[in-house]
Amino acid sequence: MFEWAMQIPGALRWEQDTLVLKSLNLSQASLLDLLALFSRYQIPMQQLAQFRNSRNEGWFSAPQMYWHTQVFG
Repeated sequence: MFEWAMQIPGALRWEQDTLVLKSLNLSQASLLDLLALFSRYQIPMQQLAQFRNSRNEGWFSAPQMYWHTQVFG
């Protein structure tokens, strides 16, 4: 399932239908890839909120981003 998702830096392995990541501190590129993956396959995006940190909150939690409501409610 989603074998290409393993190419996202920070991805470790799949456990059944769960993508296991090695860190909460993902690069911007990795987080954007995850947002695209979740959006494309209609995976609930709330679980991505845990990746917000001081380095990415300026763009990741910006209210004008298409994913804001799905991730942050």
